[in-house]
Formats: sequence, structure tokens, C-alpha cells
Amino acid sequence: MKIKFVIIFYLALICLPFDEFPFGVYGFGVNKPLSLYIFLLFLILNIPVLLRLRYKNTELIIFSCILFLIICSFYISYLRYNSIDNQYKVLNEFLGGVITYLSFKAYADIKDEKALLKMFKIILGSYILASIFGIIEFVYIYIAKSDVIISFLQLFLSPRFYGYLYSGHRIQFSFGEPSFIGFHLFLVVFPIILLLNFKGYKIGKLLKFNTCIFLLLSFISLSGKFILDFLVFILAYIFLYKERLTTTKFKLLGLLSIVTLIGGFYLLNYTDLFSRFQNGLYEDSSGRVRSDLSIISLIAIKDHQLMGYGLGNFLDAFKNNISYVDESFGDNYELVTDYYLQNFYLHCYNMYGRILTETGIVGVFIFILIFFKLAKYSKHNFNKFVSVLLLYNLLQVDTFSFFQLSFWIALFLSPSFWEFLNMERKGEQEFEAETKAS
Repeated sequence: MKIKFVIIFYLALICLPFDEFPFGVYGFGVNKPLSLYIFLLFLILNIPVLLRLRYKNTELIIFSCILFLIICSFYISYLRYNSIDNQYKVLNEFLGGVITYLSFKAYADIKDEKALLKMFKIILGSYILASIFGIIEFVYIYIAKSDVIISFLQLFLSPRFYGYLYSGHRIQFSFGEPSFIGFHLFLVVFPIILLLNFKGYKIGKLLKFNTCIFLLLSFISLSGKFILDFLVFILAYIFLYKERLTTTKFKLLGLLSIVTLIGGFYLLNYTDLFSRFQNGLYEDSSGRVRSDLSIISLIAIKDHQLMGYGLGNFLDAFKNNISYVDESFGDNYELVTDYYLQNFYLHCYNMYGRILTETGIVGVFIFILIFFKLAKYSKHNFNKFVSVLLLYNLLQVDTFSFFQLSFWIALFLSPSFWEFLNMERKGEQEFEAETKAS
């Protein structure tokens, strides 16, 4: 089997740093990365390849289970609300994840180690674009507030960037908002760099320089989530790779953690940060919204225990429970706006809470089954490391089209990626032996 039009696949990789351009910027009604649609074109041109690919039982079970929950949600929503509009959005979201997954599966299953290396390096190189945006935003905030810069940025970023630049003085690169930085830096860039380092591949000076710029500018995003993501990344690395760490490296990582924490508190104004935690984040509008939605997502199962509210119907769970969770929610603009919305797809920003509320006990059982099906492919240290990061980040995102999730699962299930892992430097346990043992 030979994959065709691979240049289209590489073009999709180059566009990965664009979270909202052009669909979320120009009001096309879709807020998905440009890459997704280029991946779709790539798949259409390689339909014969897709039909001849071998699909594991794990893949078929996961696909069938999620599709079953979506079909159930259509049925539940039609019976309870006489509307299935939100379920079409869920289906669209699911298809986005499938498109990303199949694109990387088609590439990884057919290509060899050199091709995988090329893919990883193109992904790293694509973030040079993100850094360029970060530098431009830095210039605007700290050097020259120019209308020319604003005119350029508004071509690629959604209107929300005005608030981050004008009032917040926050850098967001080419992403949807500053809080998305961790998804790119700690779930894509750093894991790939670590993987290439373990295999002994050298990363070019330009990519090293860009990574340093990317990291330094990320601190100026003034995102508390970025600081937390960085600390979790360091702790996960220390825990899972402690055998690799010399005393010097361990001390350096400890020092880096302390510097990150102190630097983060300084940049974010530590007095305000402590007061926000002391008051349960209620002094912060966004923090209060996320806190209320997360609590609701955990308690709303009491309303519909077996099958939940149905995928896409979190807004109804919100309306039925917000007054119990936050009696004074009326003084928060975002919460009030959400309450009076009709037929709207409301996010709870927590995948675990979403599964609990929208799919009930049946859905929880299904996702536990999926978890154990995937766990046997995560016994290699690197896979464990990325899996821990993914599980942590699902506390902050609730979409089935989460690119990083589809990307890594596709690689974990790919035989060529197992071979790629097997060729790491000495000191790593043989992944093939681990897979057989499982």
C-alpha cells in the first residue's frame, strides 16, 4: 500500500498552531483548526488506503461505544426536549476526532521510522509560526502599540484577542486564548522533543531556539493554567523517568519547578492569586464560571442516573442545578447569559464531569472499558508519561475533537510507532516485550 498526496498531510501539520483561523475568525459557524479540513481532504484522496488498513478490535470497540452513546443521545433528546440540534454538534465533534485519528493512523501505519521522524520535525517546525505571532504580540504590548499590528492580528485571531492585548497585556500566540498554550506546549512540543532526545536524534538549532522563545513568551501569557500545566509536566517527568535522572538533573528540575512557581506567582500578582484560591475563585469571573460548571457536572447525575442528560445537553443540567450550586449566580454576567440561552451547546470544561452528567452510569461504565482497552498500549514509559498528561488535561477540556488525544492514541496503536519506541537508547525496557506480556 502506498499513501498518496502526503504533501497535503504535511500541510495540515504546518497549520496545527491555528486554533480558530479562519472559521472562528470570520464567523463561518465552525470553530475548528484549519488542519482538520486539510486532514479531511487528505483522507478523501486516500480512501482506497483507508479501506485496506487493518483495524484493531480496540479501535472498533472504542468507535462503536462512542457512536452508541451518540445515538442514545439523539433518542433521549428527541423524547425529552423534542430537539436534536445539539446532537448534530456532538456528531460533528466526534467526526472531527475521527478525521484526526484516521489521518495519523493512515500515515503512521504505512510509513517507516524516517517518515515518523519527518512528521515529528514538521510538527515542531510548525510552532515557529506560533512564536512569530507571540513576538508580534510582545512588540505590541511592550514596545510599540501599532494599528498595523492590530490589523494584522485580526486577520488570524478571533475578536477575543482585543481583550487579552488591550486590557490584559497577555500573549496568546496564534491560539484561541492564553489558556490553550499548555495544550500545545506540554502535549505536543515538549513530548516530541523528549521522544527524539530518548532516541538520540539531534534537534536543529532553529527548533531549539524556537522552543526557548515559545517557552519564555508563554510566561508573559499571564495564564495560571500554563503555570500549573508546566508544574504537572515536570512532576510527571520526575516520577516516570526517575531512573534516568542523575542527582544533578534532579536538582535542576527541582530548581526549575521552584522558579516556575515563584515566577508564576510574581507575574500573576501573587496576592491576587492567593485571594482567588482563598475565595474559591469566586472573585474571578472566569474562575467562578468554571468552578460552578465543574461542580454541576459532578452532581447533576442525580437527575438522570442511568443514561444522563444525553451528550450535548449540559445546558439543561446547568439550568436545573445552578441555583443549588451558586445561589447568587445572578451577579455573574457569564452565568446569567448562559442561563437564558436557548438550545445552546454549553461546555462544562471537564471531560470527566461531562461523561458523568451527559451519559450517566452506562456512559461511565463504557468509558472505563475504553480506558482499560487503551491502558495495555501505555505500558512503555513514554506512553505512560503522555497518558498521564492527557488524563490531567481532560480535567480542563471536554471535546471529542481534542486534537492531542486523537493524535497520541493513533500513535500508541500504530505498529510503526512501537518500532520507533523500540529503537530508543539503552535503558528503556523493550516495548515489544511489554506488549506481548500484556
